[in-house]
Amino acid sequence: RRPRRTRPQITVPDLVHDLIERRLEELPLDRDALKLGMGQFGDDFDLERFREAFDARDPEQRNRARLVTANLQALADGIVELVREAATVTGLRPAGRRPEANPDIEAVRADGCLTGRQASELIQLKKLANDIRHVYVTVTADDVHAGVDRLLKLLPGFMTAYRAWLGEYGVSLR
Repeated sequence: RRPRRTRPQITVPDLVHDLIERRLEELPLDRDALKLGMGQFGDDFDLERFREAFDARDPEQRNRARLVTANLQALADGIVELVREAATVTGLRPAGRRPEANPDIEAVRADGCLTGRQASELIQLKKLANDIRHVYVTVTADDVHAGVDRLLKLLPGFMTAYRAWLGEYGVSLR
């Protein structure tokens, strides 16, 4: 899965190292907040119940759905930011190129941190989070429901691979 090669040992500025560690600590909290939001719609995050709240014309119902969308967004954004920070500190982003999520995700994938499937999922989840952020009316409850499922499946493998991959560069994380 991961290319076998020796990676250069890098020195990560304390500020960036602390930022990465804090983001990694926040992901489980954001995951748990997402699960709390999902729990309003039954133990199995019932799609029909979620759809009713998501499409409701009642602010109280809509707010219930927004707990899910906002937490999905926070979790997806946190993962993307970790990838962008990793592309910066490892030198995978070419000098002078501004941070951009999709090329950074691809660079981190090509270096062995993510599988092709994980990278593709992350790009799709980033797009969904952006669409939610900009309140595109094309986002449906079904899109969010499926995105939540995909995101929760992606998270454990991502966290394990991310820590191990940065470790190959000599970056130790808690």
